[in-house]
Amino acid sequence: MGRGFQEIRKIVVSVPRAFGLVWRAGPGLTAALLLINFLSAFFPVLTLWLTKLAIDRIALLADQAANGPPVELRPLWVLIGGLGVVWLVHRAMDTLSNTLSGLLRFQVEVHTQTLIMRKCADLDIVFFENPKNLDILENATRGAMMSAWTLVWMLFSLVRTIVTLGTFLVALVRLHWLAMAAVALTTAPQMLASSYFARRRWQMMTDRAEDSRLRFYLTWLTSQRDPAKEVRVFGLSDYLIERFRFYCQKFFKQERGLEGRREITNFCLGALGNVGAVGVWVYVALRAVARTITMGDVVFYTQAVSSCQGNLLSLFTQGGQLYEQTLFLGNLFALLDLKSVEIEGALRGPEGSSRRWGDLPAPVQVRQGIEFRNVSFRYPGSEKWVLRHVSFWMRPGESVALVGRNGAGKTTLVKLLVRLYDPTEGEILLDGRSLREYDLDGLRRFFAVIFQDYTRYWLTLRENIGFGDVGRVEDLGQVKQASGKAGVQEIAERLPQQYETYLARQFMGLGEDLSGGEWQKVALGRAYMRDCPVLILDEPTAALDAFAEYEVYKGFAEMTAERIAVFISHRFSTVRMARNILVLDNGELVEEGTHEALLARKGLYASMFETQAERYR
Repeated sequence: MGRGFQEIRKIVVSVPRAFGLVWRAGPGLTAALLLINFLSAFFPVLTLWLTKLAIDRIALLADQAANGPPVELRPLWVLIGGLGVVWLVHRAMDTLSNTLSGLLRFQVEVHTQTLIMRKCADLDIVFFENPKNLDILENATRGAMMSAWTLVWMLFSLVRTIVTLGTFLVALVRLHWLAMAAVALTTAPQMLASSYFARRRWQMMTDRAEDSRLRFYLTWLTSQRDPAKEVRVFGLSDYLIERFRFYCQKFFKQERGLEGRREITNFCLGALGNVGAVGVWVYVALRAVARTITMGDVVFYTQAVSSCQGNLLSLFTQGGQLYEQTLFLGNLFALLDLKSVEIEGALRGPEGSSRRWGDLPAPVQVRQGIEFRNVSFRYPGSEKWVLRHVSFWMRPGESVALVGRNGAGKTTLVKLLVRLYDPTEGEILLDGRSLREYDLDGLRRFFAVIFQDYTRYWLTLRENIGFGDVGRVEDLGQVKQASGKAGVQEIAERLPQQYETYLARQFMGLGEDLSGGEWQKVALGRAYMRDCPVLILDEPTAALDAFAEYEVYKGFAEMTAERIAVFISHRFSTVRMARNILVLDNGELVEEGTHEALLARKGLYASMFETQAERYR
């Protein structure tokens, strides 16, 4: 009983919220569809009643014709003409409903997808690194756009079904109240069955979220450009397709089992419903034989029984589907209702504040510098420390290089600096104030950063560079200026539409592919686009030759007047240009100083330098 009330409560809560979502997507279309469906609900009983009157009139005219006097056909023609008008209006309203439904469905899809995109953009990056959270996202996005629309469309259909059913039940009461009861009670068990199987389907789809993500990934591996080379060179196609088919077969068996049980149940319960219908038919036949009802009444009542059964089945089916859609839509609402502060490892505001960040505006330029004060960090859900007790300063006008073995914590340090994460212990200060105290958007604009795994946007060259300062993405002059600093100008000149060329062939026939080195120059141009106090390059030049990388970092280091430049590189010819070098090992800051000072110390830095230099001797 308790679970039943919980399920009813879910529907009661989800339906108004879904309706509100659809209403905000298209209020005018929603109101029009509600009105059309309400009015359309009266057409079936009106059509059947006019049919009854026409049959009775025909029977009367036949009796009159048999007795010889002239017959008056005009009332019959009026009834038949009325039927034609009703059919025509009903058809027109259905056509209008279908047209408006298509338009509203599109608006709902756009509105729902926009909500999901905004929510994902608002969530901290830590959300996307937890498999359970990815399951939440998978369940929310899979069919979510259609679930909201489907739920409301079912409401429209339910309005029509309930009104139509009500008119036919009233008609059966006119025959005998037991006729209505017989049809209703023998059809009702199917509603319980629909609710049961709706929940089973939702549970099945929810449980397979991780497998669905993997199946999609296998499809992506065989159909996208990035993995295409290795898939062909290593002959992976057959293996990946078989893995894909394995999950498809697994899903098929689940579907077959559920659908088989549902159809057998529906067949048995449908037979029970037929018993009630047959009983009413017998009663109508006896009344007709006794001449207490007309032949028009026979047609009217027998068709009313069939219509009641059909509408009751539709009501129960739609009720089950409505319940199923509320469950799926619940996944969407679970994502939209998710609060970042509830996620482990999410950003936190200043101590004593319930906000995720403060309201202190970021400074125009660095005055005192940036201080890491006893910073330690481990990723949420992990016991391993990635950084441990790290302390150092970065001063204005200083170029800083981060050096260390793979996995030493260099990239993690950069992520903490731009506040993608907060330190687990310790504090990072900008001009003596904790990063938590600053407005997050303003703080992020304080940095220009290109990560090692920078994004290749399948958009125009102008957008790929302009995204460094999205407020000026349409400013072609500024884009060209940033391009010149990164060496992209030469690339743009050979492209068919220069800066308006799409850097992908997946969408545009005139799109162009770039080499790895060219993409890195584009990424650098994106960093140069932003005029900000701190510039960060997280080893984004690996595809450039040594000469090109040297020129990039040389120009990068020369831009540090009153700024802070931070870069990660494994090439010591580049690293030695930095004024201060931080050496990380196993998450700890083990050495700090200039290139010459670190060589003289003969520690880890000197060992790494000698190892690399040995390869060139």
